[in-house]
Amino acid sequence: MMTSRESCTSVGTTIATELKARAFKGGAMLLGRQVVTKVVGLVANILLARLLIPEQFGIYSIVSSAVALFSLMGDVGLGASLVQQHSEPTADDEATIFTVQQICVAVPAALIILAAPLIAQYYKFSSDIVWLIRFIALSGMVSSFGSISRIRLERGMLFGPLAIIETARSIVFQVVAVAMAFGGAGVWSFAVASLSSQIIAVVLSERFSPWKMSWKIKRHVLDKRISFGLSYQGLNLFGFLKECVNPIFIGTIYGAASVGIISFSVTTAAYPTIFASVFHRLYFPAFSRCQHDRTALKDLIQTVLWWNNMIVIGLTAILFPLIPILVPAVFGHKWDAAIPLVYMLALSNLTLGTSITLVALANALGKPDITLRYYAFWAVANWLLIVPLVLWLGINGYGVAQVILAITNVFFFRRMQEIADFELMEPLRPFVIAFAINSALVSGILKVTGAHGIPAIALFVIVGLFNFLTLSDLLSKGKLRLRAKEMISLYRS
Repeated sequence: MMTSRESCTSVGTTIATELKARAFKGGAMLLGRQVVTKVVGLVANILLARLLIPEQFGIYSIVSSAVALFSLMGDVGLGASLVQQHSEPTADDEATIFTVQQICVAVPAALIILAAPLIAQYYKFSSDIVWLIRFIALSGMVSSFGSISRIRLERGMLFGPLAIIETARSIVFQVVAVAMAFGGAGVWSFAVASLSSQIIAVVLSERFSPWKMSWKIKRHVLDKRISFGLSYQGLNLFGFLKECVNPIFIGTIYGAASVGIISFSVTTAAYPTIFASVFHRLYFPAFSRCQHDRTALKDLIQTVLWWNNMIVIGLTAILFPLIPILVPAVFGHKWDAAIPLVYMLALSNLTLGTSITLVALANALGKPDITLRYYAFWAVANWLLIVPLVLWLGINGYGVAQVILAITNVFFFRRMQEIADFELMEPLRPFVIAFAINSALVSGILKVTGAHGIPAIALFVIVGLFNFLTLSDLLSKGKLRLRAKEMISLYRS
């Protein structure tokens, strides 16, 4: 007969297994979506990088950032509160959140439309960019009409339909952008592609999770969610303020072309993080479901940390030594100035697998105020570092600042360890060491042989993958194989 403690442990293990199985199923669906969309996205980015110039990338980045800032200032994070709450949302809950969201989107859009000439004048854009700004502001309102349907799908962890929606949205964006660029539309290629992708996302959201539009505002609905919503949205706002140093400061000092080079570098260095970023959608609802069962929660945290770090650091280990031959061979020599930045930004992403997991954990535990404080610190520190470093080192100072900021993540990691008992280094150490060894080995071979071009890239992708997996399994004393067997078991179940 089991004791009460053994019984609780058994129940916790069962809950963790069920949640891991659901998360794994959702993860498999999202992974399939990522494979499709990122292959299409990579091909599209290669074509766009060859068809357009850095200045056009920079203009779109600046305009999009201006629109995003106004939108973030208006939103109050109420949609996330519906996902986080334990009980099922009522009709009043959904109608109130929807109504407030529409107000929060419409007001900033109106302000952007009025301020468009000032924004264009500040960055010395041509007069036709004024209408580009207004177009993007109006198109940004479209996606809000499918918000409740997407919230329902995410809350129910129905990631199959979400994967289809996001796959369609991404493919439509890339296809339209490339088609418009081929037609000579320039920076307008991005704007029309954005509107097209948002329309298809709203249509599919309503198809998979129909919701009859309802307009009302109930004060009691807002009263019990506004605290969480403001803290949660504060994370997004501070995250945006951290990143907007590129379009705002660098755009002012060095112009749109430099903004385009940095945006290209960020996108290229971020490819190893795409899987971890999309899986973040899984962690928040999964952690929320077992937030009151510490045994199940700890087991889930360790599993997520392990796979997140293996994927992010592993893909970075493959990319890192190939950067100097990959950028000119794939994207063209006009992007060679981005190579040092891609190096530094790839290094800064090594801690992203852990930070994504722990941000989702803090939000799921109802403690967004913790991450809010750290996001505020990172936003301020980003500006304090980038301004002098960019003035001293040029745009490469942006990369140096990101590496320094990534190191400061350790303070956030330690704070989360105090809240939720989990092992931090065990799912991190073997992968970091494997990254260092593989990067040194492949870089040395490339330097000695002088290999370059697409055939060399393809060969060393395979070599890097083999090296990293072999080293990781050896350094973890066979745990990589054990974790893989666990995932195969969950898949079969």
